[in-house]
Amino acid sequence: MPGNSTEFRFMAASLLAILIALGLPRLVPAAAAWRGDGWFRLWSAQLREIGGMPRVLLALAVPGALCLLISWLLGLLPPGGLWRFVFAAAVLLWSLGPRELEPDLDALSGDEAGRQVAARALAGTAAAMPAWAAGPLLETVAYAALRRRFGTLFWFLLLGPLGALLYRLAQTLGRDGSLKLDPASRGDARYLANALDWLPAHLLTFTLALVGHWEAVIGAWR
Repeated sequence: MPGNSTEFRFMAASLLAILIALGLPRLVPAAAAWRGDGWFRLWSAQLREIGGMPRVLLALAVPGALCLLISWLLGLLPPGGLWRFVFAAAVLLWSLGPRELEPDLDALSGDEAGRQVAARALAGTAAAMPAWAAGPLLETVAYAALRRRFGTLFWFLLLGPLGALLYRLAQTLGRDGSLKLDPASRGDARYLANALDWLPAHLLTFTLALVGHWEAVIGAWR
């Protein structure tokens, strides 16, 4: 029974952190400005003398270790559980960036200029402009939902703030073409990002298939 009580509290705290991270940008739009990743870009640039998977792993390992250290130190403060919860919610809020997903989805029904901007944002900076047709556009939306929302929440529920943080950083390394990476590092980073997508992608595929987007989602899944 004590073990079940602990698991229940952990799940309740995780769900509350998710609600806060999803709802705060709606209540306080300025919260979106907290999602900048300039510090990570500076850090990854410092590793330019290292190539391939060692560079990718080191780029992720240091922020991950700092995340664990801060969480542990906050747990020593009274009341430790409260500060760790606040930290977890803050990390999740940041990890759901760099942009809000809903405004980009809403913009798809706007004017031509807004649709083009939204489509590029949904496709990601490392992706080509999606074709303006139902099938390719729905695949782009499915990818965006996976990488900007569902995947982050999946790893947060599985590993806590560390999981959410590493997932976003891995996606940034693997898919953001504005990062200056050597070819070996870029290829290994994309491989790692795809590996982290595998489990949440399967779950998202069958979830979306149940609500009627079977063909588009199966295409994205394959």
